[in-house]
Amino acid sequence: ISVTESHFLLLNPRLWSPAEPNLYDLTIRVIDRTRNNFIFDQDVRRIGVRSFEIPPDSRVLVINGEKSEFIVGTNRHQEYPYLGYAISDAAQRRDAFKIKRAG
Repeated sequence: ISVTESHFLLLNPRLWSPAEPNLYDLTIRVIDRTRNNFIFDQDVRRIGVRSFEIPPDSRVLVINGEKSEFIVGTNRHQEYPYLGYAISDAAQRRDAFKIKRAG
């Protein structure tokens, strides 16, 4: 098994957002350079580019340089694998306390 890491630079990308869902086609090729650059495998994926930031001392999510207004709430379904909401009352209260403390 061989692992290869590759990096690329996308200059001035059109960022993806719900209002402007800009997408790019990313072509991934596995090339055998010992066989005259034979393309061993290839896949094309549609991708979007975004930036995410939570500024220090802030509880605000900044997406593409703008404060997010549409992400509200919390999600607990992955907190307790195989149990879901069938957890004890004490665990429910602890989660409610943690969620309230997080804002």
